[in-house]
Amino acid sequence: MTDAQRLEEIREHLHHNRVLHESDAQFLLSKLDAANRMLAKKNMEIKRLRKELEWIRDHVLWGNADITCIKVHDRAILALFEASRTYAEDGEVDGETE
Repeated sequence: MTDAQRLEEIREHLHHNRVLHESDAQFLLSKLDAANRMLAKKNMEIKRLRKELEWIRDHVLWGNADITCIKVHDRAILALFEASRTYAEDGEVDGETE
């Protein structure tokens, strides 16, 4: 049974019985913990990428782009690559994809 199927089964059970079994509660807590870890990881990645983009912006605005043009370009490419990789991983929670 997939996680989505189990969640649907728990939802249906709660709708009819309004009682949550301990094993179902543990399952829901584990999924909540996994989602929180994923959100924390994404938040840290966003903060890191934001710092990279601010560094690039500052070098362009202050006229240092001439001296560091290659470095700015390389950092921009790296930041965009990592952002696309992060978005590709958005569906993952603890190594599982839905």
